[in-house]
Amino acid sequence: MRPVIVDASVAVKLFLPVPGYEKAIAAAHMFELQAPRLIFAETGNALWQYVRHKQTTVEDASTALLKLAGLVAQPDETGLAALAVEMACELDHPVYDCTYLALANRNHRPILSADKCMLSLARDRLGLETIPLDSINPEPSS
Repeated sequence: MRPVIVDASVAVKLFLPVPGYEKAIAAAHMFELQAPRLIFAETGNALWQYVRHKQTTVEDASTALLKLAGLVAQPDETGLAALAVEMACELDHPVYDCTYLALANRNHRPILSADKCMLSLARDRLGLETIPLDSINPEPSS
């Protein structure tokens, strides 16, 4: 399978019946998902919001994070934080997003995201290959 850098905007959709759920599941079967460790904190934060709004349970949120660990590989992050800070300063964009972008850039991987701003930045400012979650076809090809 082709390795891609995935962000939390896709990861959270793997575990909740929200728009994009089917596409996220299809993407997980199509690609080798890779991400920085940050994905666990960001996905956990998003799941916490769903718990707060009573759209999922604490148990389901915890289980989702455990399952995420089995779905997403973590490439070597040596020096990644420094690269992300430099990129954030250059692009005037948060370090959180730039951590994913720096990993994609350094490892020559496309970025899979549901975040239009992230995709635009990756494509237009960094020249990275992008895979919008919306472009994934959840139906098996014939």
